[in-house]
Parts: sequence; structure tokens; C-alpha cells
Amino acid sequence: MGVHSGKPVRLTIKPASVNQGIRFVRADLPDKPTIRAHFNNVIDTSLATVIGTEGVIVSTIEHLMASFSALSIDNAIVELDHYEMPIMDGSAGPFAELIKSAGIRELVGPRCFFVIREPIELSENGKFVVAYPLPAFKITCSIDYPHPLIQSQTYTYEVSRDTFEEDISRARTFGFLTEYEHLKRYGLARGGSLDNAIVIGDSDILNEGGLRY
Repeated sequence: MGVHSGKPVRLTIKPASVNQGIRFVRADLPDKPTIRAHFNNVIDTSLATVIGTEGVIVSTIEHLMASFSALSIDNAIVELDHYEMPIMDGSAGPFAELIKSAGIRELVGPRCFFVIREPIELSENGKFVVAYPLPAFKITCSIDYPHPLIQSQTYTYEVSRDTFEEDISRARTFGFLTEYEHLKRYGLARGGSLDNAIVIGDSDILNEGGLRY
């Protein structure tokens, strides 16, 4: 089910040949249009990562793309019969598990990648992203929410297949109970529930069992 649309969706991930990249195929539309998972095709990031081209979109791709990145998947065809990806349990965990169970094949051909040679910084309204040169792929993320259960937190993670699966892939999308009705009024979070998102009340986590991490 799509977390915002509330609509059921069938998803199939298929192998792709070398240099195909990650491509999303809208199997529900005439001629099955394809959208490349490329940063130039990102059209919205307000409550989900949305890619689109020529009036065709695919929404909420972030958990699957995180799994592809951490598992070093460069080439895949992702077919779906709706505009929004399934939310699964609210984490990247199910995608990573299914990809690993299907198997990963190494292709013959050079792999293209960016090399950061000097710091790159983007900042706006107190938020920022900085990329530094480093031999490894490491992510440090800080958040600061005026809520007693979140407050200020920082986490550093060195990306690899094993650490992704064990340390962060099962971390779920979170939201605040106070925002739920607001999102509903704007036609969002129609598929959201305690089964696929962490819901935070005024002073407690509403999900049975609490947090995974």
C-alpha cells in the first residue's frame, strides 16, 4: 500500500544490463513509460522523494533507493502499477531482505562514480548538507526537534551491505500524532498506520513495542 495514496500497488524488481541504471516503469499506463532514477528527475521532496518526467511520476522511492545504494545495486528495472511505491513496514528492511534473497549479480563493465575532491556545502534556513573528501562512504546525520522523545541527536554510519542491514535498514518513518489529521485533510498519509510508521504522541511512542533503534 502507498503510505500517502492509501492505494494498493504491485511492485516487481527485475535485473537490468550494464549501464541501464535504476529505471522505474509505470506498468499501469499506456506504453509503460520509464523514469530514470536520476537527480535531475527529482521533482518534489516535501514529504517523500518524487521523480517524474513528461507528466509521469513515481513517489516515495527513498527506501528502495537506500537499499539499492547500500547493496551496490547500479542496474535494475522497477515495475509498479501505481504512482506510489509500497510503504511495506515503513522501513527499507523488507526491500533489502528481498533483494538479497533474490541474489545480486556482478556485471562486467566499468563502474562510474563521483569523487569528492573538496568540500561541498549547501545550506538554507539553518539546515545544511556538506560533502567532504574521504576514502570511505560515511554519513553523519543530526536532527533537532522540540519534542522530549527526540530533541537533539547525531548518528554516524559507515555504509556497507552488512552495516546497512543490521544497523539502519529497519528504521521506520516517523510522524507526530498532532500532524496526522492535518495530513489527512490534504489527502496525504491515507495509507499510514501503526503498522508502517512510528507515531509519536505528546510524551510517548504509540506503537506497540516502541522503537527498533
